[in-house]
Amino acid sequence: MPTTRQTALPEGDIQKLSILIIEDDPLIRKVIALYLQEQQYTVIQAGDGHAGLNAFRTRRPDVVLTDLCLPGLGGLDILAHIRREAPDTPVIIVSGMGTLTDAIKAIRIGAWDYITKPIDDMEVIKQAISQAMERASLIRENRRYQHHLEKEIKKRTAQLHQAQKLEAIGTLAGALPMISITFSGLSSVLPNWPS
Repeated sequence: MPTTRQTALPEGDIQKLSILIIEDDPLIRKVIALYLQEQQYTVIQAGDGHAGLNAFRTRRPDVVLTDLCLPGLGGLDILAHIRREAPDTPVIIVSGMGTLTDAIKAIRIGAWDYITKPIDDMEVIKQAISQAMERASLIRENRRYQHHLEKEIKKRTAQLHQAQKLEAIGTLAGALPMISITFSGLSSVLPNWPS
């Protein structure tokens, strides 16, 4: 189960979400990072796939934005690793080099969104992150609810088994007088039968 880490702010502020940006173009990475910092996100940056995966493993960000075409380890490989290690972590692909086939493949592997570069309006990224976090929250809430239901079912099943045992004991106890009468009748017919 994934770990979602949120950094606490001074009292009264909401918690900051951490965003990992994996982008080999330093200018694009910086522009996205500055925008997200202005939006009050904690930003972690990596310039290639291996550094990005390492940053993910050590920092456990809330959301990952990754380019598709990266030196070393590509965006689809990063996506596959993250899906195996922390399946509830939203991964958003941001790419200008990919094809429609790449986008479909990314979504099938588990990308939560696919944004094409150049990004004319940074609100697109903000919206994608917001939707991803809302979806992640719903998934966590659903998981908690399922866990609660499973516990309730186990509890009710145990109560049902206990009630069935008590019912069987009650049935047996109700039959004891009849057994006693039967044995009494046998003792009158069979002289050596203990009464």
